[in-house]
Amino acid sequence: EPDQVDVLRFRRLVAEAAGLEDRVKKREILDAALGLWRGEALDGLRSGSLHHDVKTVLAEEHLTALQRRIDLDLAAGRHGDLVAELRELTSRWPMRETLWLQLIATLSGAGRHADALDAYHEVRAMLSEQLGVDPSDGLQDLYHRILAGAPGADGRAPDDTSADSDRVMPVQPQMEGSWRARNYLPGDAADFTGRDRELRELLAVLPQDETAQTVVIGAIDGMAGVGKTTLAIHAARLLADRYPDGQLFVDLHGHTPGRDPDDPAAALDYLLRAIGVSGENIPDSLESRAALWRAELAGRKVLLLADNAASAAQASPLIPGTAGCLVLVTSRRRLTSLDAAHMLALDTMPPDDSLRLFAAVAGAERTAAEPEATREVLRLCGYLPLAIRISAARLAARPAWTVDYLAGCLSDEQERLVELAADDRSVTAALAVSYQQLTPGQQRLFRLLGLHRGPDIDAYLAAATASVTLAEARQLLEDLVDAHMLQQPAPGRYRFHDLVRDHARAAAWQAEPETTRSDAIGRALDYYLHVAHQANAILRPSRAEAPLEIGHPPAY
Repeated sequence: EPDQVDVLRFRRLVAEAAGLEDRVKKREILDAALGLWRGEALDGLRSGSLHHDVKTVLAEEHLTALQRRIDLDLAAGRHGDLVAELRELTSRWPMRETLWLQLIATLSGAGRHADALDAYHEVRAMLSEQLGVDPSDGLQDLYHRILAGAPGADGRAPDDTSADSDRVMPVQPQMEGSWRARNYLPGDAADFTGRDRELRELLAVLPQDETAQTVVIGAIDGMAGVGKTTLAIHAARLLADRYPDGQLFVDLHGHTPGRDPDDPAAALDYLLRAIGVSGENIPDSLESRAALWRAELAGRKVLLLADNAASAAQASPLIPGTAGCLVLVTSRRRLTSLDAAHMLALDTMPPDDSLRLFAAVAGAERTAAEPEATREVLRLCGYLPLAIRISAARLAARPAWTVDYLAGCLSDEQERLVELAADDRSVTAALAVSYQQLTPGQQRLFRLLGLHRGPDIDAYLAAATASVTLAEARQLLEDLVDAHMLQQPAPGRYRFHDLVRDHARAAAWQAEPETTRSDAIGRALDYYLHVAHQANAILRPSRAEAPLEIGHPPAY
């Protein structure tokens, strides 16, 4: 009979539970259904394609019912009884984000907020490393709600709701009704160091009275790994009290490995939900969402940190329409078309600040014991905050290493970028995203200039090396400056950051055949010979010189 077959009885009980409104009775029936399971389905039977397919379906049904029972326990506040069970489940099914969401909500509900945040970072790192993706919107929303201390971050159902608690509560936060200030800003870096001048510059653009008629926009740009997000979060935390109606954060994923930049319409959907607008009241079009966003923020004092923007076009729809708000935007590109924005180009850290940051991560005693080696490590890191943090973290994790040994590891130009990687952080990965977002012409010039060994470059040399016109070279060079793949120390002069040069050279060796690399170097050397010959003719006009014969005379 059907009721004598365990899987049929299990399915009947699960369906019966789904039709009940009484949560206590619902849980009792789900518990009875789950009690029919004694290990894995079809355990001990010979494997085969049918066996695998049926086993997969049954395992999914079992896990779904288990998650529904856990939802009911969360809604009833039984957090202490769930932690061990959810730890075991996330270990068995690490890619099941709903289980992680339940674990994080459970830890938060048990008062273990630090453990909940650690669990979020654990699943974020795992998803990034194995799949190249970020956590789901539900996980990210729960994370921000825990940071903000918002109600509902423990998965407990509100007392006055009759909704079916098969849904996980943190994914559907109850944010309707009157405006409530929310703080979704990520935590500040405990070892934040330096940047005093940049902070003063940001603070200087804020209005000093209540009569300001425009939204203040601060656009922070800089190369990969220079610390834009860290600075923006620190500044936002310092300024939070000035914006009592809320402090919001959105990652636009403009330069996130493995994913495309977020559509501004999707970003607005997230922000509107974050301030309490229900999904059914959010319009479909970008223009309508932007208008609703401006209307919701009208007359309020809200701080918005829009991190990791790909372009001004992506960030512009997020700008409020009336005074009283502050918008901080970070990007690897110069957002010159972002109207009325105060631009702040972030450079590498000064040596003294770099030393303090390195010591804060690696340990003051070890760095003080080897001052010369420490300075050499910082030089080899190019005073880039990401590289400094990675190298200091590796040193801290290896008690047997000396600072001098670390400096030796970084001294090899061919292996330096390989050494500057730890866990999910990598200078190469950060630079690779910026490189991949260049046009083919920009990528080609970037690669070929990486073969140049001199301190800087001008448009004439670039044109000769890449065999393009002078006008094309000038435009490509300026494009690379805007993308922070080249620096411009003086008008008409261009140079690489040392680590970016290493990446450009590695890209040239990987993408260009030997003949192409040799031709580019030959054209550069012919350019130098040509310029030297012309200069000699000017300096010593009375001395006759034989015509210069070179393989690639410059075409200008």
